[in-house]
Amino acid sequence: MVFFARKMKDNQSLFTLCKEITQKGINISTFCMGVRGMLSRVFCVNHGSAYTYASIGEKTAPGQVSISEFVQLYKKGEESLQKKIEDKYKRK
Repeated sequence: MVFFARKMKDNQSLFTLCKEITQKGINISTFCMGVRGMLSRVFCVNHGSAYTYASIGEKTAPGQVSISEFVQLYKKGEESLQKKIEDKYKRK
């Protein structure tokens, strides 16, 4: 299941949904699209998603990350990435 993140809290809603579904023994893969969805693309596997996606070459969608970016962002941690995205894409 893929959703478009309009707000940062949409990532958390997706993480909650993913945990609830996987706790019932159902395998699911899910993340959010868009620049605000980058958080879920990197950390959805920590919340029960069976897999995520990172591009090998050229990015084809907003919020998509390359494999090298994925590794760097994952190492920095979820809270660090959330703050970076919130700061960069604050709605005025």
